[in-house]
Amino acid sequence: MALIRVIANTQDLRKKLRRLRIALTPEAQDKVMRRIAEVWRGRMVLRTPKRWTGLTRKAWAVRNSVSTRGGAAIMVVNTSKTMVFLERGTKAHGPKNAKRLFVPLTRRAAQAGPRVVVQELIEARAAKRKPKFRAGRDFVFAKRVRGIRPMWIVRDALPFMRLTARASMRQFIQAVLSM
Repeated sequence: MALIRVIANTQDLRKKLRRLRIALTPEAQDKVMRRIAEVWRGRMVLRTPKRWTGLTRKAWAVRNSVSTRGGAAIMVVNTSKTMVFLERGTKAHGPKNAKRLFVPLTRRAAQAGPRVVVQELIEARAAKRKPKFRAGRDFVFAKRVRGIRPMWIVRDALPFMRLTARASMRQFIQAVLSM
């Protein structure tokens, strides 16, 4: 029977593991994830459609919160009510409380809103002057609307987000080990 002797010098490996344990603090991981979250936020801003005001695009933000696992969680969120409808779409529908739906056709009418537009029409009629908003050009009142198709902005971005998170953490660990 042959005798096999194995000699291993684990001193370098122990140094690297110790360096990795020191470098992988929750604060360091949060810093890496914060940088990734800013990349994601920028990507989500570019994927969100911009019409009249661009407020839905501007609503993307990176927020800190407490994770269920005890650490910090970094979230990329959109606080706009419109984002839910862009993401999931809407069905064909009519008005809930009014007789007709107000559908703005211009930026000015959209920013003014239905109350201001209707009030302006009433005041213009009472003063016998030309109204600032014209029906058919600036807005329409509709009995029903077709709805919109879902854009799946967030759903389609999730695989990219997972890949970038893994790749960035892998790069961080490799940088620590190569020191």
